[in-house]
Amino acid sequence: MWLLFSDQRVNFAQSFNALGAILGPAIGSYFLLRHNVAGSTDLTSVKILYLVIGSVIALIAIAFSFVKVPPLTDPHAVVSNGDAVNVDLTPGKKLFEHVHFRWAVAAQFFNVAAQSGTWAFFINYGHEQMGFSEVTAGTYLVLFMAIMLAGRFIGTFLMRIIAPPTLLAGFALANIVMCIIVAQGWGWPSFIALLAINFFFSIMFPTIFSLGIKNLGKHTQQASSFISMGVVGGALFPLIMGKVADNVGIAHAYYLPIICYLVIFAFGAKFYKVKH
Repeated sequence: MWLLFSDQRVNFAQSFNALGAILGPAIGSYFLLRHNVAGSTDLTSVKILYLVIGSVIALIAIAFSFVKVPPLTDPHAVVSNGDAVNVDLTPGKKLFEHVHFRWAVAAQFFNVAAQSGTWAFFINYGHEQMGFSEVTAGTYLVLFMAIMLAGRFIGTFLMRIIAPPTLLAGFALANIVMCIIVAQGWGWPSFIALLAINFFFSIMFPTIFSLGIKNLGKHTQQASSFISMGVVGGALFPLIMGKVADNVGIAHAYYLPIICYLVIFAFGAKFYKVKH
């Protein structure tokens, strides 16, 4: 039986949302691309897709209505273990005075930015650089997400022998190398590197989150919200990558996520540390 520490638990739990990331592109590709006719304005396939999504969400909502949730207690009200993750070692500090928290917010912003940019242009890269049809590129997108699922489980296991911040920094460095290879447009070597980005990306969101909320005591819940708000990076970066892709090509646009991974590397290598 594994003993999972906080960083491992978050990664293990997040592993299962990758299943949705696999099913989503598979279903979307089937409805939107397989029966697509160039120049057609028929939106029947789009309507069917959203009816399916709406039906699934409704079934989930109904299922959860029958779940009995036990009474919740404030996990920060009483501290019995001096080494616990939620103990604020400097109770006089305000939330934004914690350096590791501020870096976690920045790292999460750039992490989601890199993720969204990479995902947004994956099919475009396969279509333009590899000559894939849209259906074939969509099929590879399912594989792309399956690789992330594998990365989460493997990353959770590796955290038993490698410290989470060290693993985070190592994976960020690996993605810098992968982005450089992708940007060269070398055919299959570059496309395999593009697939590998999702493997190394896999542990980043949950690990940054877990490291960012350590030793924040009563600030933990508020800090969780701020770190989660890093998803706003996903709204900005695809636009920037799109502008670059329009001017210098889709392959060279993959130089941009390197900036994001440098910030994540800095957080995992140094700035994750809780300062007393």
